Order: sequence, then structure tokens, then C-alpha cells
Amino acid sequence: MREYFGSLSKGQVWLFTPQLALLGLTFLRYLSILYTAPIIVSLAAIWGWLDYTKKTHRAALELLSQFEVLLDDFGRLNFEQGGGAEDKRIVKLLDIVPPESNAMRPEIASAEIPGIKDLFLVFQFWYFSMRDKVRIMMRKAGVLLDYDLIELANDFVEFYNGYVEKIAEGSLRLLSKQELVRSARARGIFKNFATNLSELRGRSNIFLKKLRSYGYSISGMDVRPLGTDPWADSSNESPQPETSYR
Repeated sequence: MREYFGSLSKGQVWLFTPQLALLGLTFLRYLSILYTAPIIVSLAAIWGWLDYTKKTHRAALELLSQFEVLLDDFGRLNFEQGGGAEDKRIVKLLDIVPPESNAMRPEIASAEIPGIKDLFLVFQFWYFSMRDKVRIMMRKAGVLLDYDLIELANDFVEFYNGYVEKIAEGSLRLLSKQELVRSARARGIFKNFATNLSELRGRSNIFLKKLRSYGYSISGMDVRPLGTDPWADSSNESPQPETSYR
């Protein structure tokens, strides 16, 4: 990236220097203005285009760097697995809390769990694909197109909202609410996820707003909040025996 902007700046210098020389020769009447004017105008147009290209690419790369941070933070929250009790991914709740037995038969609920875990792997591969694409775009700064950034932003919105709906909320709806709110470990996992996701959502929507203010025609959608909180009901806030599921 640094080499690209360096070569672009050198190109501008090489274009600007002949302009000054031609203006000087014209002023001293060594050359006719009829000869130098078209050349000066052409060089000025090329110089202006290079200057515009440098500024727009720098802005795009700054936005891409900000997006890379958001994506990495999302990955750390949802896809980095700690060892044993340190695993605080929201999908871990499927292993420590039994499924709800009131809404559906236990065998049906149990059958839903592998489906969510399989879908989690799909989102994980999706995440790695986006992360690799960002890194490739960062390395190829000279050919970064606005379309690439627009496509990446729209993909992120779909990815983020899909994960919240299908993995996070899907897991919480499937689990036994009574057992969920009794588990101290489950509460810790949920609190960590909800707090970090809320902060990440705020930064993501600010980033999307900035993209739109720069003229990028991205989707009008924002990333959505988490809509399920088993502990929100005040009746569940009363002291209850805490159980630990392994």
C-alpha cells in the first residue's frame, strides 16, 4: 500500500515539473503559447486525475482498515474457542443447557441442535471467506474498486444479521428457559455475548453510516440488535438455585 501511494506521488511530481518548465519557457517567449497551452492543460488534467485517485484510494483503504477491525472483533466474539470453561461463544449454550421440553417434544428439540451447529459452521466458513477477501484487498490497494467495498459491506450486513437471528436467537429459543436462567455459567456467557455484541453493533452501524456519507450505495439496512433476552423478565430476577451444566 505504501509503495503504491509512493509511486503515485512520484508520477504527480513528474507531471507537475514539466508544467512549470513549459510555463517558464512560454513566459520568456521561447515557446509559443499555442504550442504549450494544450500540453499544459493535458498534463494538468492527468495530474488532477492522479491526485483524485490517490485521495479516493486512501479514503477507501482507511474504510477497509476500519472494516477489518470490526470483522476481527466479530470473529473473536463468536468463533474463537477457549478451552473448557473459557469458551464463551453463544453457541456453547447448546452444550451446557438442555432443550426446551414445553414447546416441542424433547426428541424434536434435540434434533434441532445439530442443525444449528451445522449452520454455525456455515457462518464460520463465511466469516473466514470475508476475512481472507479483506486481506487480499488490503494487499492489492492499487486495484481497489468502490464496487468491492460496497459488496463487502452488504455481505457483512447479511452475515451479521443472519448470525444473530439463526445462531444466537435460534439457540436461545431452543433451550429450556427455566434451566437457562438458573445456570450461572450460561448467564455469564450470555452477558459477555450481549455486551460485546451491543458495542460491536454500535460501531458497525456508525461505519455503515460513514460509508453512505461517502457516497457508497450500500444497502439501507443496519445491523440488528439481539432480540432475545431470557433474563429480561423480572420474574426471573428473583434468587434461584444456581446449577452448573457440564
